[in-house]
Amino acid sequence: MVKKNQETLPIPDIGYLISYEQLNILLEFLRLWSQLAMWTRSLILSTVNDTANKTAIVNHLYTIPTEFYRAFRIFYGTAISQQILNLLTNFITAQWRLIHALKEGNQQLVDELTVTLYQTADEFAEYIAPLNVYWDVNHWKSLLYQYIRLVIDEMVAMMTGEHEKEIEIHRRLDDVAEIIGSYMARGIIARNLALGGQGYQEPVNPGQTAPEPVNQGE
Repeated sequence: MVKKNQETLPIPDIGYLISYEQLNILLEFLRLWSQLAMWTRSLILSTVNDTANKTAIVNHLYTIPTEFYRAFRIFYGTAISQQILNLLTNFITAQWRLIHALKEGNQQLVDELTVTLYQTADEFAEYIAPLNVYWDVNHWKSLLYQYIRLVIDEMVAMMTGEHEKEIEIHRRLDDVAEIIGSYMARGIIARNLALGGQGYQEPVNPGQTAPEPVNQGE
């Protein structure tokens, strides 16, 4: 693990010199962050409109941290990956609770949950940044704050029926999700190259499944 006072290194620009493995890493984290943004939008829509598939959407959204767990386990082992899973689960839960508070018109709870949501982002950034010398905690916070602001704007636009505005917000959110996925992947690729291309050497039972996330909402 990188020490807290260790200088953050710039991520090397590999340009077009990218291996098949590195491309897969990049595509996987781009996919995961895009999925998170897309299914969060589906959750907002289903909650606002009280659709019959709301429970199915919630259940699927909570599978995404497990996919992050599997992707991280290759490079960081089970213990760190479990914490990533838990932090992302908390991040989703905070958004889910905020959607309900907005729908109920409970402004005091909305304010409290907005603070909680930013706190979960801080916790994620402060945990993940020291894992990789190519990641910076302040940059992580900046990216996650942008993501949160757009998610909240998206919630409000849906609640007020501003459909064109909501579509534009989601387009911007998708762009930010892509930037986050790229930053996460490029850091992992750079670290892996610095280690000689070796992933985390932890024995894994081929039949092992990811553990259950904690704090899955109310």
